[in-house]
Amino acid sequence: FFEKLAHFIFSRNHDCFLLTGYAGTGKTTVVRSVVETYRELKGNIVLLAPTGRAGKVLSQRSGIYASTIHRHIYMAKSKGGLAGFTLRPNTSKHTLYVVDEASMIGDKGNDNAAFGGRSLLEDLVQFVQLGHRCKLLFIGDLAQLPPVGLSLSPALTPKELENTYGLNLVTHHLTQVIRQAQTSIVLKNATQIRELIS
Repeated sequence: FFEKLAHFIFSRNHDCFLLTGYAGTGKTTVVRSVVETYRELKGNIVLLAPTGRAGKVLSQRSGIYASTIHRHIYMAKSKGGLAGFTLRPNTSKHTLYVVDEASMIGDKGNDNAAFGGRSLLEDLVQFVQLGHRCKLLFIGDLAQLPPVGLSLSPALTPKELENTYGLNLVTHHLTQVIRQAQTSIVLKNATQIRELIS
């Protein structure tokens, strides 16, 4: 897996890595490893999450600041006395944007006119693409609920990312639970439920 991730980081052909896995499969460990590796390589890395709480958890687990997606990609604008938001210019170069809890990111137009009525996923992808050779790493759990009103999480759906957003994708799904003891009743029940859903 790490060889695949390293190839993606240095590849000029792929701009998005989709990492999925259930709770306890090591997604947080991967983020920590990527952060440490980027620090050693003096590379640019930005950690993002869809909510303030998820950002705080990501910051604590990775050791570097994580922002909400909204705060990082939008800036306030004023037009005709009405406040609103628009995409920030992205002047970043060769930056990896790590987006945790990606299952929460919707692609339906935002009901709030302040954000232009567009989807958060669309704006995030556009923002990253405005940078010079920037890449996305989406991390999420397929067993978590999708955004309200959707049956699937668009940011965790490869065909959606490729066909709708034109991303050149690499995917990997972590399956081995390492956080819980193999004899754990919680792990046993969660595994049975996931298998029934599948």
